[in-house]
This record gives sequence, C-alpha cells and structure tokens, in this order.
Amino acid sequence: MNRVSPTFIPALVVMFAGPLLQGLSGASDPNAYLFAPVIAVASLPIGARQDLQASLRLAAMFFAIGALALALWWVGGRIGPLGGIPGWLPLAVTAAGAILAVTPGFLRR
Repeated sequence: MNRVSPTFIPALVVMFAGPLLQGLSGASDPNAYLFAPVIAVASLPIGARQDLQASLRLAAMFFAIGALALALWWVGGRIGPLGGIPGWLPLAVTAAGAILAVTPGFLRR
C-alpha cells in the first residue's frame, strides 16, 4: 500500500500557490501549460513515474490540474495585480512545491 508522505499536502499547497501568484502578479498569460505538467508529475507516486502505462489517469490529472491552475490564475487576476511579484516567482514557487513532493520518495530509496 502506498502511504502518502506527510509533506505531500503542504507540497500541493505550495505548488498551487504558483498559479495563484501568476494571477496576483497581473500576468495576462496563465501559463497553465507550465504548471500542469510540473504539478502532475510531482503528484504521481514513485511507481507510477517509473511505469507510465496509466496514460488515462495521467491525462485526467493534466486536465484537472490545468483547470485548477487556470481557476487559481483567474482568482488571482480578480484579486490582483499586486505590485512587486516578479515574473519568475510563480513558477519558482510551483517548482519548489514539486521538489518538496518528490523528495521523500527519493530519500526512501
């Protein structure tokens, strides 16, 4: 049975903060095509990363995560723009969450 790492939920929150920050920065492009693959691959269990025959599940994850990323960008755009958010910060925050999500799996090996 796959156990979820205690850092997984905080990692998801950090990863989804990226699209929200993208909207808060006032960016006209949601960049969901950047956020969705990073979040989806980081969210997969280690075994699924090695055996990607569950392509329908992966496709559904891309769709759902892309939709959520677009929704968060939209919400951030309605709240923002907030000055001082550099253009690189949203994707950097999502990448940091992805690293947080995958690190425990690699440390167990």
